[in-house]
Amino acid sequence: MLKHSVSKTSPFTLVETEDGIHLNDSILWFDAKNRLELSFVSSASSARGKVIKQAIATDETIRLLDCLNLKTSALKCQYNRPFTIGRLKMELLPSGSILGGASLYLETDRGKLLYAPETMLQRVTTARQLQLKKAQTLVIQAAHSDPRLSFPQRRREKERFLETALAFVAKGEYPIVLCDPFSTAPEITQLLANAGIPIAVHDLIYRVNRVYESCGPKLGNYTKFSKHTKNKVIIFPMDAQLGFNLRSPLPDRPTFVIERSHDEYFPLIRLFRTVTNRFKLPVNSDGPELEQIVTQVNPKELLIFGPYAKSYALHLSGICPIVQAIYPNDQPTLL
Repeated sequence: MLKHSVSKTSPFTLVETEDGIHLNDSILWFDAKNRLELSFVSSASSARGKVIKQAIATDETIRLLDCLNLKTSALKCQYNRPFTIGRLKMELLPSGSILGGASLYLETDRGKLLYAPETMLQRVTTARQLQLKKAQTLVIQAAHSDPRLSFPQRRREKERFLETALAFVAKGEYPIVLCDPFSTAPEITQLLANAGIPIAVHDLIYRVNRVYESCGPKLGNYTKFSKHTKNKVIIFPMDAQLGFNLRSPLPDRPTFVIERSHDEYFPLIRLFRTVTNRFKLPVNSDGPELEQIVTQVNPKELLIFGPYAKSYALHLSGICPIVQAIYPNDQPTLL
């Protein structure tokens, strides 16, 4: 049985384990993968590589999981359509970070809670814009190591990426772009296609892109990568959990890596090549942006989980009456 830590001050009594967070005295879990009970799945990025037994998620998230053949018994929900399960009244709100990404707004007789593990204040052209609701308790994830650090503006970083890609193509060099297949790849496909750059994408990204396009965002012209692909920028997944062998299928070309945070540093040894250029295109809010989100939600209690929960709790202490980090295994994180 997994050990856990309990937020004793919260009217909701949340329990964090190594497999998601549990709302005590209920069947509801948050982003758990291997539970027989009901789990809210916030995005395809949070769920990949695992089997979800029973899920609450958007239709878009379930369709993206289907790209990995992750079948689940799912309650598919639309944004801004409240529904009730037992004593729990719930509503999914767009997280702003990825197609189908959602936060969960929860009402019970104990109060109102907003579980928002992945949020993005900056505009992501291929996702619904972030929505928030005021709540008594706000639960966020500390996903980045330094709560004081601001990421580059997404718009400027995309412009830098496009200028660099255009410069290489003008010289007759067509780079390989490694990035997250669910959040970043569709946006980069759209950016390059709109600039008239020919593109070929990995089979998984091709399927993911088709889901995006069936849900609204138009990504432009691209083809599926094959060993005969020439004179096209290639977009490949950068994800250890997906188990891709990046040594054999990639041609010898300039290699661009797009990372989602300063902590997502892709090791060169896994590429067996030199990375020509790196770019940071976040899909989760940085520390200063999270402060804005907390201010908008205006909670009485802020609960923080994740690998850097301790440093975020210290940094955000005083932003609301109660700020508390919660940990699995009864042990605080190191940072």
